[in-house]
Amino acid sequence: MLISQLLSDISVRKALRFGLIVLVLAWGRQCDGDTVRKNIALHKPYTFRTQPNYAHCTDPGDVTDLTDGSYTKGYFWTQKGTVGWGTRGNMVSIIVDLGSDQPIGGAAFNTAAGTAGVTFPESMLLSVSTDGETFYLAGDIVQLSEVKTPSPEDGYKVVKFSTNALKTHGRYVQFTPLTQGMFVFLDEVEVYQGKPQYIDVQYNESDTIDFENLLFSQRCVKRLNNHISTLASMTSAARIPRIQKQAIRDRLKALSTEALQYRPKAPAEGFTLIMPYDPQQRDVIAAHSLLLRAQGFEPLTIWHKDRYAPLSVFEVPDRQQTLPVVRMMQNEYRADVLNLTNATDEEMVVHFSLVGVPGKVDVRQVEYVDTRELTVTATALREVRKEEGIHETTIPAGMTRQIWFTVHSEGVAPGRYDGNVVVQSPHGEFSVPLVVDVAGVRFPDKPRLKAGVWDYAINHGYGISPQNREYALRDLREHFINVAFGNRSLMGVPPASAFDSSGRMLQQPDFSTFDEWLTLWPDAEVYHIFCAVKDKNSSFAGLKTDDPRFKTAISSWAQAWDEHAKSKGLRAGQVQIHFIDEPKSQEEYQVLEQWAEAFKAGAEHVHVFNTPEDLHKDDNLKHAISALRHVDVLCPTLKRYRSYEPSIIKALDGLRSSGSELWLYMCYGPSRHYDPSYYRLQPWYCFNYGATGSFFWSYGDQRCVNPWNEYDAYGGHSFAVVYLTKDEITPTKHWEALREGIEDYEYLAMLRDVVDGGVADRIDPNLASDAKRLLTRGLRDIVAKVNARTNNKSDVVWMQDTPCIDADRVRLLVLDMLIAANKNAQHPN
Repeated sequence: MLISQLLSDISVRKALRFGLIVLVLAWGRQCDGDTVRKNIALHKPYTFRTQPNYAHCTDPGDVTDLTDGSYTKGYFWTQKGTVGWGTRGNMVSIIVDLGSDQPIGGAAFNTAAGTAGVTFPESMLLSVSTDGETFYLAGDIVQLSEVKTPSPEDGYKVVKFSTNALKTHGRYVQFTPLTQGMFVFLDEVEVYQGKPQYIDVQYNESDTIDFENLLFSQRCVKRLNNHISTLASMTSAARIPRIQKQAIRDRLKALSTEALQYRPKAPAEGFTLIMPYDPQQRDVIAAHSLLLRAQGFEPLTIWHKDRYAPLSVFEVPDRQQTLPVVRMMQNEYRADVLNLTNATDEEMVVHFSLVGVPGKVDVRQVEYVDTRELTVTATALREVRKEEGIHETTIPAGMTRQIWFTVHSEGVAPGRYDGNVVVQSPHGEFSVPLVVDVAGVRFPDKPRLKAGVWDYAINHGYGISPQNREYALRDLREHFINVAFGNRSLMGVPPASAFDSSGRMLQQPDFSTFDEWLTLWPDAEVYHIFCAVKDKNSSFAGLKTDDPRFKTAISSWAQAWDEHAKSKGLRAGQVQIHFIDEPKSQEEYQVLEQWAEAFKAGAEHVHVFNTPEDLHKDDNLKHAISALRHVDVLCPTLKRYRSYEPSIIKALDGLRSSGSELWLYMCYGPSRHYDPSYYRLQPWYCFNYGATGSFFWSYGDQRCVNPWNEYDAYGGHSFAVVYLTKDEITPTKHWEALREGIEDYEYLAMLRDVVDGGVADRIDPNLASDAKRLLTRGLRDIVAKVNARTNNKSDVVWMQDTPCIDADRVRLLVLDMLIAANKNAQHPN
C-alpha cells in the first residue's frame, strides 16, 4: 500500500511540498514538466560553507570547477576537475550566485560513488534566497531525480541526478548534500531556468532553512514517512478481514493528513532517538496495535525468539512458542530473553519478578534506537527499574518489549533450576518458565583468548571520560577484555637532547604514565602502545629514518623498555609496540621494517605488533614479508585474511613457524547494524585458523556524536560496541555477543585440552573420537556453512536466522562432550 494511495484526497502538490510521499519526497513544488533545461548557473561564481579538503582532487581550480560545464573523465575523485570533501562532521554546502533573482524550474549535480567507502548522498537539498541570508527549501534533487540512486551492489558509478520538478526563484541557490558516508564528491552543479511567472512564487515561511536543525528535522520527517509506509505495506500483505484492513488504512490516512503539519523542533537536552521519541512517532507506531488485534493477538502476548535475532519496531509475535533455557558452565555468563507485545492502543506498564532463578541475574530491557542511517537497531540494553525485587517496564502501544536476562553462574552449584518469570499486567498475571541448567564443569576465571577493543581508557579517548572510566574498566574486565590499549603518550620518548652524536640514549625514558597504566589496569594480559608512525617523514626524537643515528636511538630506547618491563615483573610479550597501522604499500612496509628492525635490535622482552594490509596488491607481499620478519604478532583483518590466496597464507604461515603469533581483528561500521555474529563468531574463526588474539575497533568510537541522537551526525559511521556518554555506559546485544564468543573459544580450547592432554586415555574412545572430529572437520564444516549463509562476509546485516544460532548449537554439543569427559575422567570404566 503506497502512501500516495492513502493520500488520494490530498493534492499531490501539497503532499510533495511537505514530503509525505516517500518515493517522491520533494519539499518543493512540482511544475508541469515542460521547463526549458537552460543551465543558468554556467560560469557563475559560488562559495563554500566548508572548504574542499580531499587531497587527491583539491586544487585552486575548485573555485570554478563546479560551474565550468566540464565533466570529469577518469576515476572521479582523483581528478583535478572534481571537488571533494572528507566530511568529518562538517556539513557541505555550495552557494551559487546567479547574479540576480531568476525563475528556477530544475537543478542537477554530478557525482560518483560505489567503492572505497564512498556512498551516494541520501539527499541533495536545494534551497533558494534573494538576499543570501535567508534560504527556503525548494526540493530534494535526489528524491525528485529521473535517475535513482544505484544499489551498493552495483559498484562504482558516475551518476547525474537532475530534476525539472521545481517551481521557485532566487538569486542564491544552495546545494546541500546530506550523506551517511565520510566523503562528498562533485564535479558539476546546474540550475535550470524556469518559466517567467515563477519569479512571482511566494516563499513559504515554514520552508525556511534552519541549518542548525536541518539534519535532525529532515531525518525525523523521513522516519515518520518510513513508519507509515512500512505499516501500509504490512497492512496490504496481512491476511485479515477486508473491513479490518480498511479500518487500518483509514487510520493511516488520518495520520498522514496530520503529518502534513509535522515540524520537528530542535531536540532538547537529554533527548534520545529511543522509539517512540515524539508524539507523532508514538501515534503512528500505536496504529500497529490495530493490525496486531486484527491478526488475533491478545492485549498482551508473552513469547520467545532467539536473543540475537533482530527485532523490528513493528514486531509480530511468533505463534510457535519456545521457552527460554540457559545452559552453561559454572562461573560464566549466558543470557536469554522474553518478549512482551502490547496490542492495545495505550502504553502498558508491566511488573515482573524472578522466582527460583539462580546466580547473579542482570535484567535489562532492549531499546529501539534510530541511527543517522535511519536504521532502527534494537540492541541497547538499559537497566530495568527495580524496587523490592519487582521489576517494572513500559511497553509502548503497538510495540514489543524484549527483556534480557544475563545469568552469571559464579558460585552456583551444578544442577537444573526450574525458575519462573512472574508477570503482572493490567490484563492478567502470567508465569513463564525460565530454566537455568548449570553443568558440573567450571569456566576459568581468565579465558585464554587475548581480546581487545582499542579502549584507550588510559588516555580518556573515544568516549571514555573521567566520569565513566572506572565503570568502563569494570565493564571491559567483565566482558573478558584483557588487552589494554594506549596511545603514543605512553612511549616515553626522551627529548632530542637526551641522545648523543651517535644516537645513544643518555637518560632514561619517562615511564610514569605507563606505570600509572599498570596501576589502572593491573591484570591486563597485554599492554598495547600505538605509536602512530605515518610514513617516511615520521621521526623519533627528531630523527628521521634516513638519519644515521636513527637505528641506534630506537635500539637504545627499546633496550630501556625491555629493562623497565622486566623490572615491573611483566612477562615477555606483555608489552606490545605498534608502529604503523595497516600498511598498504611498499613504501609503508619499508617504513615498518626500518622501525621494527631497529626496535628488535634492542628488545626481546617487549614485542612488536602489526596489522598488515593489502598483501595481495602489486608487489606488496615481498616487501611485507621482509618487514614482518621483525614483527612478533601478525594481526590482519579477518575479512582480508579469509580472502587471501593459499600462497599468501603460506607466506604468513612461514612467519608463524618462525615464532610469530597470529591474531585477527575487524574494523567495519556501522557495527551496531551488523548481525551480532560479527562479534560472536570471530573467536570461532580465530580458533579455526590457530589465532590466539581477537580484536575489534572499537569500544567507544562514535565519531564524536551523541549515540542516543545520531540524527545530528553529518557523515561517518559509529564503530562503538556500547553506548557511551560522559556519565553513562550502556551495553548492547553486540557487546554480549562478543563476551559469549570469547567464552565459546574457551569451550573449544577446553575440548582440545581433553583431546590433546592427559585425559584422552581415560575417557570413552568414542567420545574422544567425536571430540577430535568436531575440532577438525566438524569445525571447518561449521565455518563453511556460516560462510555460505553470509556470502563469505562477516559484516552482514542483521539476519532472522542469525549465525549465532549455529554457534549456540555447536557450543551445546561441546558442553555435552565436556560434561561426559568430566564424568569419564572422574569415573573411568
